[in-house]
Amino acid sequence: METTIYWLVDVRPETLANGWPNGFPFYCGKTVNTLEARLAGHRADARANKTRPVCAWVRMCGRHIRIVKITTVPDGEDWSIVERQWIAFTRRQYIVNANATAGSNLPSGHIYPLKPAKPLTLTAEKQRIFDEFKGGRKLKNINRHRLHADRRAKVLERTAIRARFSAI
Repeated sequence: METTIYWLVDVRPETLANGWPNGFPFYCGKTVNTLEARLAGHRADARANKTRPVCAWVRMCGRHIRIVKITTVPDGEDWSIVERQWIAFTRRQYIVNANATAGSNLPSGHIYPLKPAKPLTLTAEKQRIFDEFKGGRKLKNINRHRLHADRRAKVLERTAIRARFSAI
């Protein structure tokens, strides 16, 4: 099964008007499916996932997005090396991009499990704070500050992501 390395390209009118007549490549990825199926997968992921940079960019582009085949890696060759090279190229040429990692280490055509392998658990300290909060009791000041600090950190993280995409 051959693997295709592709770019997602932002072809919004404002991007084209800003000096990118063929669109702005913002993400490099790989697929063993058709390019149309992979683009549909990106759009579905964008609706479901609010945190990944590529999902945010796909939502921002709406229907003004194109998928472009860069190269094909024949069956039996190591596609991960080729993907890493193209991601490195994308990062050099297009400083602002949505590739969060240097490439995938999953097998070609990997299907993600529907359930996480291990259930997420709270640490004993966080569980105690949560129980205190859930029980309707007044939080101790130290625990109230910890909860607010966690919320502030999440807001700052979201703000940084938005700033990264608004710099385009």
